[in-house]
Amino acid sequence: MKLFSTTLGHGPDIVLLHGWGLHSGVWEGVARALSAQYRVTLIDLPGHGRSPAAPPGATLDDWADAVLGAAPPRAVWLGWSLGGLLALHIAAAQPRRVAVLALTAATPRFTQAPDWPHAVAAPVLDDFARALTRDYAATVRRFLALQTRGAAHGHDTLRRLNALLQQHEPQSAGLQNGLALLRDTDLRARVANVACPVLLIAGERDTLVPLAANRALVLMFGFGRLCVIQGAGHAPFLSHAPEFIQALRDFLHDAANPQRPPPAGQEPAAPRL
Repeated sequence: MKLFSTTLGHGPDIVLLHGWGLHSGVWEGVARALSAQYRVTLIDLPGHGRSPAAPPGATLDDWADAVLGAAPPRAVWLGWSLGGLLALHIAAAQPRRVAVLALTAATPRFTQAPDWPHAVAAPVLDDFARALTRDYAATVRRFLALQTRGAAHGHDTLRRLNALLQQHEPQSAGLQNGLALLRDTDLRARVANVACPVLLIAGERDTLVPLAANRALVLMFGFGRLCVIQGAGHAPFLSHAPEFIQALRDFLHDAANPQRPPPAGQEPAAPRL
């Protein structure tokens, strides 16, 4: 399965992975800003954007293999939501491919469990799966609305997300497969296998991946940095683009120059970078 990808700029490699229901165009502003210093690779996930859907029942490993086939040999990886789950999986399974891992609105487990309360209730995702079979376009729009609920600039962010959705609508098979991965994947046991520098960028008002999930995850890593963007929801790179890009740039600079102390307002879990 060959995925659609495009590159922008020159320099060290960075890979951007989008979230469920959308496509790599969500990163346009971030990619343009980074392209002054990096060669940015944007990839449409299986069944999303301009990429073909994976075969029925495709696993997270199948998606990872397809993404790795479109990615440079070694890069910084930035993943959002479902793309973050995939980037985390790749960093744990293929550490030589990932120089730095940056995750936004991402978690190792998207559904609640007795020992993981800071997540979406499993019946919510089951309801989305049933709704996809009836009207997948309306279901995706409903999911986008959840991403901006209660967040600063929520109306404008939702308008932009809906406009992006109309540019390249996802395939039903890709949506079903991706939603199953969100519902069934638990990478908490794999977090210890990640050895590269890690950045988590969290929206303070994210209702899908609560701040508590980010705080728990950075403790599971035992190193890395958590940056909380005040007022942001599930898509901080759209609603608070300057703050998001600055946090990412600061971290990448620090990863390359580990003697520099963390910028004010960010939360280091440990100095190991």
